[in-house]
Amino acid sequence: MAYGSLAYSRFYRNHIRMYDLMLIMVSLTFLAISFMMNYFLYNDTDAFINKNKSEDDVIHLLRITQAVFGIQAILFILGLITLFRSLLNTK
Repeated sequence: MAYGSLAYSRFYRNHIRMYDLMLIMVSLTFLAISFMMNYFLYNDTDAFINKNKSEDDVIHLLRITQAVFGIQAILFILGLITLFRSLLNTK
């Protein structure tokens, strides 16, 4: 969803500025929601590991969520840069 919104904003980049800005913000919102969902998944998985002491079986799930955190952070930073560039564009 975040990529789709960003792709639509690219179409409107030089046409309708308000659509461009709104779609970039929608993209950032979807990224924030996915970050929160990943955060809850990470906490639930960590609690499950600590409760059941089954570290070997599900520790790879924590690594996956940690990798997703990194990807989400990079995408959010790129989205913010896109938003700022669009705000500074006076066309």
